[in-house]
Amino acid sequence: MTITPDTSTGYVHNLTPTQDVKLRELWILIFSSAASVLSAIFEVPLPDGSPNKLFEVLDQVNEPTVDAIVKALNGDGNTLDIVPGAKTTSDEINEENKEQHSLDKVNNLLNADAEKNIKSEMTTRKVTPEHFSTLFTELRKMGVQDSEIKSMESILSKMSPEEMCFSILKMIKQEHPDSLLLRFLRARKWDVGKAFTMMITNILWRKQMGVDDDILPKGELYALEQSRNHELTTKARKEGQDFIEQLRTGKSFLHGFDRDGRPVNYVRVRIHKPGAQTEEALERYIVHVIESTRLIVVPPIENGTIVFDMTGFGLSNMEYQPVKFILKCFEANYPESLGRLLIHNAPWVFSGIWRLIHGWMDPVVASKVHFTRSVNDLDKFITRDQIPKAIGGNDSWSYSYPEPQEKENQLMGDIETRDSLLYERLMIGLRMVAATAAWISATTYADEKEDAAKVSELKARRNAIIEEFRSSIVYLLSSHNTSTSPPLPPQRSRLRRVAGFLSIAVIAFTAGVTYRSLRTVSSIMAEPILSDEQTLVAFTPTDEITQEIESTLQSHPEAVALRANPEFKEARPHLKIPETLRPRSLTAGTLAGPNKIVVPPYVFSESGGKSLVSLMYLGSDICGHPGIVHGGLLATLLDEGLARCCFPALPNKIGVTANLNIDYRAPAMADQYIALRAETVKVEGRKAWVEGRIETLPTDGKDPVVLVEAKALFIEPKQAAALSQLYRGANE
Repeated sequence: MTITPDTSTGYVHNLTPTQDVKLRELWILIFSSAASVLSAIFEVPLPDGSPNKLFEVLDQVNEPTVDAIVKALNGDGNTLDIVPGAKTTSDEINEENKEQHSLDKVNNLLNADAEKNIKSEMTTRKVTPEHFSTLFTELRKMGVQDSEIKSMESILSKMSPEEMCFSILKMIKQEHPDSLLLRFLRARKWDVGKAFTMMITNILWRKQMGVDDDILPKGELYALEQSRNHELTTKARKEGQDFIEQLRTGKSFLHGFDRDGRPVNYVRVRIHKPGAQTEEALERYIVHVIESTRLIVVPPIENGTIVFDMTGFGLSNMEYQPVKFILKCFEANYPESLGRLLIHNAPWVFSGIWRLIHGWMDPVVASKVHFTRSVNDLDKFITRDQIPKAIGGNDSWSYSYPEPQEKENQLMGDIETRDSLLYERLMIGLRMVAATAAWISATTYADEKEDAAKVSELKARRNAIIEEFRSSIVYLLSSHNTSTSPPLPPQRSRLRRVAGFLSIAVIAFTAGVTYRSLRTVSSIMAEPILSDEQTLVAFTPTDEITQEIESTLQSHPEAVALRANPEFKEARPHLKIPETLRPRSLTAGTLAGPNKIVVPPYVFSESGGKSLVSLMYLGSDICGHPGIVHGGLLATLLDEGLARCCFPALPNKIGVTANLNIDYRAPAMADQYIALRAETVKVEGRKAWVEGRIETLPTDGKDPVVLVEAKALFIEPKQAAALSQLYRGANE
């Protein structure tokens, strides 16, 4: 199979100079956040100024104790931990080799004693909001909004120091660490602040979902044993049975590679029976499949291909919730991990369903979808010798599920070996972090012009450590235990020693630039969100037709009456979306403009999420039939409008559509004014029920005509506090 090399920029080993800078900025933001918090947790002072200040400290420290670190940071040379008469860095080390020398120092300090200390101490430290005070104070000074800071605090305060330090290392698996960061950067259009926020939110999701500590290590044998364990509740046994049954039926399976070298996952939709398995078991299964695929993706390949085989599909196989979960996975939780999505042999009945699903899709994900009808179509993406015969290819392979064997995971019972391999990998990871910081020191914070030869040497050393880190995943996975080892007793006498280790290994070379880099955070993270009042004056018509439509909506008697009602607040929410992100929005970007949704709708929201009225004009380029507005657009407007109505009534003011029922009453003619009206009829905890309709908005005093009615249920996700920052301002 011949693979055509991917020459696209934005990937490891193929970055433009600007993209390389963005990558380093994201690393700096990660280091800065970790350094500031860890210095508070472990009470370690950080040097201000250049990273060279830390290099001089490292050169004087000869064992990983906080006494040595603190005395060195305080400039106290009268300590047994510092070799008497030791020369300073400037005396002993050639300026050109300071990063290399300091990396050698870190390697020496990361000894077996440091590993022992980190095991006993990292999990015993508790994180409190006070530990973030320095970081958040600086962020507030630079204009970062309190809502963002509160969301970040909510995420980070749920993590132990161990989770904070190692969460990204756990995410990396066997891939290049820069690949992980670059996926978030590409997903957020190279906006470093948004990429950072997305990554932190993803870390929390993985923690809540139990991806690295539950789903992956427990796997299939655990589910089988769970299904047979009559000491468990009926619900728990069913979850195990449901999980293992997905594998037995071959609902999906990995097999072969596409023409670009991506692993291919086939999904046989006709096998799916809605309601036959719990939502939790199905979501765990989906994550299990995605993570299993990640483990066989080998650089330079970074994503996979999915083939939805729709042969034999009927309405009885359709279930919307798992579709939404899969879309959310590839849009938010596994960004840039989907290379191609092929929908094969879809029957005509799927066309209406597809219009609805397409409306939910992020434009980037939607651009990767291709429809195929025959094996000839599939052959454009996957060679026939890689396509199973069951789908029309030449590969005689067929799916069969080997049942887990009773003792197949016996090695996982060796907890001591497992822990040793785990921490060995983490130590390699910390050396990798130190090497990354050294690379950044020699580039972003070079005192003079960047030395290309020195940078090349540091990159080579870093890549060697990365390769060691990648290969260690094989041993770690084979030794991961399904049970939880008993907690190690706290050893207070070593408590301060691990702080020294953390100061050196986790924030090596970056502590000195923590506060320097914080000065750039506002430009990286803060993108202004218009207030409600500002949105009312932010739109300027560019032609006479648009000006006429704008004036008519602005002065319509309905708008005048609502504007005079103190219970309603007026805004144009589409203009709250930052201009750089609007092209990714369906209604505010793709469907907005001349002959579409011509001007941003005027929205009047009653306090407390009780009701909403949205006034707009629909043009002639959004039709399904000539002169008639597409029904899918009306459904999208209702989904968006009903959601915007009820979100203020939810605890965190954000939710997802759980159910949407549409009744079309009359054709919606193009080139007319319409009103969307919604009312929240019931709220219970994280659930809100809403009813609404779209009707004509006459300008001649006639009675309005109801065009379409809808009822919907919206549910706030459990991780809403984290998600709300991604939509800051949009639902206020």
